[in-house]
Amino acid sequence: MVTQYKASQKGFTANDIDIKGNITLAKYFIYVEVYDYSVSEDETINLKDGVKNTLVTRLGLQIRAVDSETGLYMTGSGLGKAVTQRELTFLNDDNLDEVKFNSSSIGVSTRKALETAVAKIVKRMIRKGIFDH
Repeated sequence: MVTQYKASQKGFTANDIDIKGNITLAKYFIYVEVYDYSVSEDETINLKDGVKNTLVTRLGLQIRAVDSETGLYMTGSGLGKAVTQRELTFLNDDNLDEVKFNSSSIGVSTRKALETAVAKIVKRMIRKGIFDH
C-alpha cells in the first residue's frame, strides 16, 4: 500500500481517471492461489484382469476478491478431488486414448475447487449486501 501511494504521488497512477466511451473500471480484482496439489497413483497388476490404475488428484485453491476502491478483500477456498480409473487388459487397450483437459483429473479437480471457492465468496457478498442474488 505504501509503495502504491508513493507511486501515485510520483504520477505513475492517477486518482482521477477520464473514462471515454463504454469502458468502466474494475470494481474487484481476483487473485487465485494454489495451496495444495497432490497426485497419488495405485496400480494393481493381475494376470486374469490385467492392469488397473487408480489416480487421485487433489487441488486446493484460495480466491481473493479485492475491492479496487477500498482494498478490502474477501476470501474463499475450495478443495477439488478427482478419481480416475483406467483398466488395461491384453484384449482391451481403448483406455489409452488421449484425455481432453476438461475431462482429465487435473481439469475436474480444478473445476470443483473453483466452484466451491467462488460459491463461498458469492455467499459472503450477498450476506454483506454487495449485490442481490
